[in-house]
Amino acid sequence: MTFADTTTIPSRPVTALGEQSRTRVRDLRLDFFRGIAMFIILISHTPGNFLSSWIPARWGFSDATEIFVFCSGMASAIAFGGAFDRMGWRLGTARVTFRVWQVYWAHIGLFVATAAMLAAIDYYGGFDKNYIGSLNLWKFFDDPAVPMIAQWDDHEVTNNWYPNEVLASDDRYTVKSMQLLSARAAHVFHEMMPTRQNLAEPMRVYRKVSYGPLLDIFLIDMRTYRGDNTANTEAEGTPFLGAEQLAWLKREMVNSTATWKVIAADMPIGMMVRDGETAMENGANGDGPVLGREKDVAAVLSFIKSAQILNTVWLTADVHYTAAHHYSPDRAVFQDFDPFWEFVSGPLHAGTFGPSDYDNTFGPEVRFAKHPEPGQANLPPSDGMQFFGKVDIAADTGVMTVRLMDSADVELWSIDLDPQTV
Repeated sequence: MTFADTTTIPSRPVTALGEQSRTRVRDLRLDFFRGIAMFIILISHTPGNFLSSWIPARWGFSDATEIFVFCSGMASAIAFGGAFDRMGWRLGTARVTFRVWQVYWAHIGLFVATAAMLAAIDYYGGFDKNYIGSLNLWKFFDDPAVPMIAQWDDHEVTNNWYPNEVLASDDRYTVKSMQLLSARAAHVFHEMMPTRQNLAEPMRVYRKVSYGPLLDIFLIDMRTYRGDNTANTEAEGTPFLGAEQLAWLKREMVNSTATWKVIAADMPIGMMVRDGETAMENGANGDGPVLGREKDVAAVLSFIKSAQILNTVWLTADVHYTAAHHYSPDRAVFQDFDPFWEFVSGPLHAGTFGPSDYDNTFGPEVRFAKHPEPGQANLPPSDGMQFFGKVDIAADTGVMTVRLMDSADVELWSIDLDPQTV
C-alpha cells in the first residue's frame, strides 16, 4: 500500500455523531524494536555480562540509542501517516510542522518553568542542595549568552581590497583576481558566521538586527560595492555603499520604531585611512567639501536629518585604536545633518596603530582617544593596548551608556546619552 493508493484502505464505520471510528490495531513491530533496545540496555548495564561483547555498539556506530531514534521515527510515521493518506502531502506536511512547533515550545516552556522553580527553591531556601549549581545552570542565570554579529571588511580577503583590484604585482598570490578571492572569502565568511540569506542577493552582508523597542542595529557593507581606491577626490562622487544598499538603509531607518538606531560601519567617517602614498581607503580624503566616497556618507546624514530620524549612533573599528568622536555641522564644511556620536574601538588581538589624521568635512571632534605614542606602531597585543566597547541601554529611561574598555577590562572613558523625543 502507498500513501496515494486509497483503494486498499478499509472504510471506517460512522458513529451516531457522524464521526469515523478511531479504533486502531496496535503495531507490534514498534514493540518488537523497542523490546530489542531495552534488552540491549539491560545487557550493557549488567556488570560482567558476557553478552555485552555482542551488542551492536561493539560492531558498528550504533547502539540502543539509535534504535530509540528509529522507534521515534516509526512512531511518527504511524501517528501522522494517515494524515498524508487522508489530506495529501501539503496538509499532511502542515500537520507535522504544526506538531513540531508545539513540541519545540513545549520543551522551551518546560525548561523555563523548571529553571524558574529551581531559582525559587534556591532563593527562598529550605533545601541544603543548590539545584541551580548541581544542574550547571549558572551560565543561564548569571551570564546569558550575547550573540556575535559579524561584520565584513578588508581582512576577510586581503588588506585594503576593492572589488576590481588585480594583484598583478603581488607574488604572494597565485590567484590575481580580487573578484575570485572575495567570492571565496565570502563563502567561508558565511559558513563561519551564518547570516539570514537574501534570495535576491545571496551572501549579502548588510542587514538589520532588532533588539526590541529600544534598539535596531543596521550593519552596513562599505567593502563590496565600492569603486577603486583612488585619491577619493572625484567631484561627481565614486561608488561606496552602492545604490541598493543606500536605498535599503534609508528605508529601514525611516521605518524603525526603536528608540536607538545604531549604524555598525566597517570604517570611521572622519578619520583618514590611507592605502599607500596617495590613495584613500575609507570616505575621508582631507579637509574641504564633499568629494568621492563622502557623497554616500553625506546622502545618509542628510536623509537622517530630513526624515527626522532621532537617536542615531555610529559604531565602527578598522583603525586599531579606540576613540570617541562627536560630529556637528557647526564645525563642518558640509552642514546638512544633525549632530551625532561615533565610537571606534579595536583591535581585540592585533597590532595597535594610531592616531589618524582627521577630515573636517563632517566636523569631527575627538572627545577621547587612546593609541600608541608618536613614533610607535604595530604594537603587539602583549603591550596591553587592545580595546573594545560596551554599550548598555537602560530599560526604564532609554539612556544609552557607552564605555570604551581595554583588554584588562578597565573602563577608559564613558558617556551617558539621553534619547531625544519628538
